[in-house]
Amino acid sequence: MRNIVVNAVFKPLIFWGLAVLSAESLAAGIKVEPGHVNTAGNLYVVAVYYEQFYQLVENQGFQIWDGTLSTLKPAVNGKTFSAVNRITVFEDVGLGPAGMAMAAFLYFYFAYDTLANVGELYYSNTPVSFDLIPDF
Repeated sequence: MRNIVVNAVFKPLIFWGLAVLSAESLAAGIKVEPGHVNTAGNLYVVAVYYEQFYQLVENQGFQIWDGTLSTLKPAVNGKTFSAVNRITVFEDVGLGPAGMAMAAFLYFYFAYDTLANVGELYYSNTPVSFDLIPDF
């Protein structure tokens, strides 16, 4: 993720998959390292829209994020990891009513940490991007 300065160890995320379920729904699959399967941890999603950072917070949706690790909240908290972990980024959300009616790029970053390795964040440093084109 960009613009983060912390005293943590960042490690590249091995793999993530993405499924566009519909024009209004998006899910991702985060593959953890083999040694992290059956361990507990957290999943994170950060979105960037018009250079503003947002974090997906469990049971609260997307919230503005200041880009510091100390304020990053999990999208899924305390999950026991399987090899691939599905996370719903958004579901049944009309992008126009959500304030995304103008043409723009929308970027998503995915990450996870483990409770066994506190301070290590495994993340995707290349975002998944979408070109939002309004439906006129």
